[in-house]
Amino acid sequence: MTTQIKKLSKLDHTVPIYSPRSTYKQILHTDETLLADLTLNFDPFTINVLRTEFLIRQGSMEVTEFILVVKEHLLSWQLEISNRDIKLIRQLVNLFEEIDLNGNGKLEWEEFTNYIIEKATVLNNIKSKQDEIKLYTKSNMKPYKKFTQIITRVIYIKEIDKIAFFEEGSDEIQFMTPDGGFGLKPLKIVPISDKVVTTQAKKDKDKQNFIIVKKEDTIEKKTQILAMLYIDDPKYQILLTSTHDGYVRGWRYQSSGFVQANQPDNDEEMIEHHFTNDIYSMTWDGINEILYCGQKEGQINIWNLKNDTEIQFEDISHTDVVMDMIAMPKLQFMASASLDHNLILWNTLSKKRERTYKEHTRGIVSLAFNESLILLFSAGFDHNLCVWNPYIESLIFKIQGHSSPVIGVLVIEGTSQIVSLDQEGIVKVWDTKKFNCVQQFSVETQDEKHKFNPSSLCYIPKPLKLIFGGRSIYSYEYDKNYNPNSVDDYVAVCCKFIENQMAFFTPAGTKIKIWNALTGDVKKIYSDITTTEITAFKLDNLDKRFIIGDSSGTVALFNVINGAKIKNLPKHSGEVVAIVHASDIGAFFTGSMDNNVFMSLDNEFGESELLRTFIIQDGQLTYLSYDPMMKHLLAGTNSGQIRFYETDTNKLHGVANEFKQGEEITSINLIKGIPFMFVTNSQGRISIMSMPPVLHRFAKIFTFTNVDPEIPSQLLGISNAVFSQEKKVLFLSDDKGFIKCFEVDWLVDFLIHVVNEKDKEDVATKRIKGLKTTQNARQMLVLPKIAQREVKIKWIIRAHYEVIKSLEYVEKEDFLITTAFDKKVKLWDAETGKFIDSFQQNYDRKEPRPIALKRSGTEEIYNVDLNERVDLKYTQFVQQQQSEDQSGQAQQIYYIEEKIQDPLGLIKSPQEEFNPFFYLEKIDQTKLNTLKSNPEWKLEIGFKEYYERYEQKIKTLFDQVKIKEKEVHEKQVKQGIHNRHFKVQNGQSEDDKQFEYNHKPIIKDDELNNNHSNQQQAPQQFNQKIRLEQVLSRYKVQQKDQHPNSQRGNQQMNLDSLINQSDIVKELKQQHSDYQENYKFGSKGGNLTPQGRSTQVPPLFKSGVQKQTKKVDPHLFEKLYKQNLKCKAICNSDPKIFLSEAECNAASRFVTVLEIYDITDERSQKFKEIKCKSKVKLPRLQ
Repeated sequence: MTTQIKKLSKLDHTVPIYSPRSTYKQILHTDETLLADLTLNFDPFTINVLRTEFLIRQGSMEVTEFILVVKEHLLSWQLEISNRDIKLIRQLVNLFEEIDLNGNGKLEWEEFTNYIIEKATVLNNIKSKQDEIKLYTKSNMKPYKKFTQIITRVIYIKEIDKIAFFEEGSDEIQFMTPDGGFGLKPLKIVPISDKVVTTQAKKDKDKQNFIIVKKEDTIEKKTQILAMLYIDDPKYQILLTSTHDGYVRGWRYQSSGFVQANQPDNDEEMIEHHFTNDIYSMTWDGINEILYCGQKEGQINIWNLKNDTEIQFEDISHTDVVMDMIAMPKLQFMASASLDHNLILWNTLSKKRERTYKEHTRGIVSLAFNESLILLFSAGFDHNLCVWNPYIESLIFKIQGHSSPVIGVLVIEGTSQIVSLDQEGIVKVWDTKKFNCVQQFSVETQDEKHKFNPSSLCYIPKPLKLIFGGRSIYSYEYDKNYNPNSVDDYVAVCCKFIENQMAFFTPAGTKIKIWNALTGDVKKIYSDITTTEITAFKLDNLDKRFIIGDSSGTVALFNVINGAKIKNLPKHSGEVVAIVHASDIGAFFTGSMDNNVFMSLDNEFGESELLRTFIIQDGQLTYLSYDPMMKHLLAGTNSGQIRFYETDTNKLHGVANEFKQGEEITSINLIKGIPFMFVTNSQGRISIMSMPPVLHRFAKIFTFTNVDPEIPSQLLGISNAVFSQEKKVLFLSDDKGFIKCFEVDWLVDFLIHVVNEKDKEDVATKRIKGLKTTQNARQMLVLPKIAQREVKIKWIIRAHYEVIKSLEYVEKEDFLITTAFDKKVKLWDAETGKFIDSFQQNYDRKEPRPIALKRSGTEEIYNVDLNERVDLKYTQFVQQQQSEDQSGQAQQIYYIEEKIQDPLGLIKSPQEEFNPFFYLEKIDQTKLNTLKSNPEWKLEIGFKEYYERYEQKIKTLFDQVKIKEKEVHEKQVKQGIHNRHFKVQNGQSEDDKQFEYNHKPIIKDDELNNNHSNQQQAPQQFNQKIRLEQVLSRYKVQQKDQHPNSQRGNQQMNLDSLINQSDIVKELKQQHSDYQENYKFGSKGGNLTPQGRSTQVPPLFKSGVQKQTKKVDPHLFEKLYKQNLKCKAICNSDPKIFLSEAECNAASRFVTVLEIYDITDERSQKFKEIKCKSKVKLPRLQ
């Protein structure tokens, strides 16, 4: 029997399958995104409702109660996502864990409100790697020649890696390398010469008759370049120039330089066009392959390069020179700026003016567009930068800060930077997240004889540089000290691994970088978390909070998940050097160079409370530790002392000063369960010392040294040490950058044995005497004697070539983390000492690659080359067929082809969506080239245990919630309570029916039938009157993320967005009130279904009964229409939806935009047939 497969067609849709590690990263990222979206639902109205629920439960809730309560207020949250119920419970559990900082399993009202406040104030400080803005510094680049005239325009051509520029009044374009060297031979633009025929009378040879002689002369012309533009479209890749003779010409690069270009589809036709007026600005529409040309008189011409035709916009353009234009083809807009003070937005479909912005009071000279944020920036002679959204009629923000006319603005793609340049040479770098200035410098010189006179700017993307043109060309490098192998520009204080976040935290400078433990890249950055450099960092015992101390003495407590500041702790007068969290007594200890140790109450919220102050004497504080057995604070100093303080009385219990003067204490490691500790110092000595309750406390019972492996006769100072209680080894780092692993198991075992034997002996003695056994049983009259023998080194490795700043040991995963003054953070195998990987601020880390591809809607899985099927189901079937063939059975041909159920792969089972190992278990792994999607990252985190534990918790809570919901439902049915549902309103008024007829869109018959059948099957329990908060909740969810400007992302929402939400809630409450009032007096709206895909717009007509209604903002419906159109027109399948003519037109426009972004998007096809039955305008609220 033979088996053949229907080959995968290029048109078949496939879904990439990644390794479990990369898949799990995506699962966690999706959870974070959904959680951020969910928290936006907590507007003031919802919070007020939840407050009542908390009060009913005595101010606190357990996780199951919390899920049940909040779930009721999220009936319309993300209705379209797959496995919504499970995802909702996952996010509510994550939210509960994020808020429950004390880990007591109960959520108090105070915790909840503090979280909401923190979340609103911290979002602007959370950044991605791309959002991080560093500094520009002037480079040493010098141009290969001096210039006689001011450079009018400078651009960067990526394809040839050259800077192109031309001087004022010049007819040639010159080229330069990014480092200032000679680039190419200049491109001289020579217009077509005029030929002049002259006649002259001359005598013939016999000199008897005159003859007329014609002579043809050529008059050479010279032109001046006005503008240039490079089109990087792969089809063209041409340099366009406009000259003052009215021509726009195209030039293509060849090995010898630029030559005049011909049409891509016609080699005989040159790219050249003559306009009646000079062209001062150009912009390219790559989708439609047209060039917009702005003229001196203000008119805008449209040149179609494909057929060399020219048209103009129908409406009147500008009245002065068009200085700059920018095309936004995906939005079907084009913006033009002129010296007439106007910024005009053009509709590229209708070729008409969409709107005119008149915020500028003087001429506008430069435009820039951020496509990812849909933000348009304009700069002009009024010293201001204006920020616009093409979908919004009014100004979004005005950036002020320049004191002279702004001559240029540009957006650095892929970053959050805007750069502006004014006539005085002042350059400002702005952050698009806050519109604040992050850097300012001047390119102008103080020497009057050598003024730079800036005129233009551009940038080189990699490596990022700013190029300024003026009297010469200057270059400014971004992040000049950037080292791709470093973790940051500052030394990392330490590096902490947080298991429940699957992340590493590296505090450095004034920020904290959070690295993904699964892939090694930066997840987010808590920027500007302190005002001065971080000097101390500590996690609490639950890894839910972290404490930071800085060089100014400030100490503060923060939330691990979102970086929100919880509160400040008592401030020191010197640099903070050490922090300890004593969870058993509920206190924080913070030590400073002012030699004070503050003991603060860990009361979670409210003002910090200073309990005690310990003053360190006879030396400078270098190290802090805490003994939970005796509740002692241990303070090491640079004089070799260890001071023991009683935390409950503030008394000095004793001092261990066996070390010599100058032997700075660098680490103290307690041995769990016995009264002994490892102590290391800066002179390279490691000692085991006794401590309370031993009678002979503070005595050294064993000492060994850290020998320099390069010079055995010398000792190396120890910078850090970590003792592993489980493996009984001591890891240490030294001043030369070595890390070592000492086998101290025999020492620890001996001490444990001695202590246990002494305990047994004392217990037996006291029992005989009838005495109670107390902790004093561990007191020893004689200290144990340990024979001096060599402590073996298990391994030794040179980790860094500078002093190691910190050493951390992750016992569960068995690896070490080192940070050093070389600004690097490295990971090491604790068992062998082998290097694993390092954290690098490399901007170009490769994206994960799929290990296989799944055919959408089937269970077929193929290798990445799509030439072999690798799913186990198929390979096992083939093996079975081969065994049958060998057995001599009759051969038959089978075509293995599965029926495609879901062509786009949108439907996923819970296992498929939440199990990172789901596909790997279905693949024949022997058929794959690799099982790693991100092989560059070498650390193998055992995330499976964490994943299984988390999923088991979710499954348990999901089952508990369903049981509780069932109990509540049965109880309500029993009592006849249906307060969360509403009744069907039978019958409609004539006005209702007429309005519905006028505004019903025409939909295909099959869609209409399907929608009607679905409507008939709708659950009847929702056919009762809806409560106010549900209406608000549904309206609020629909308006969220529909505004075009909201595409800036959930993490970029700030406090203003929350305020705007509260305003919309107030307006919706007013609208709902008016709707109820109209209903009472004879108006009846359509049915509202809380679980419907969208909310129907209630009929807004005047009631038959004359009644004075409340005044409502006349623009309220316009606001709601803009915010709800996408959900209403694209996502809704209800044939009774009301659409006005304007809405139908807008829906059609939105469909076109969707097609441009993604032609395979199903939504783009859904409402193509929408037509408006009547031109009756939609009534407005009076």
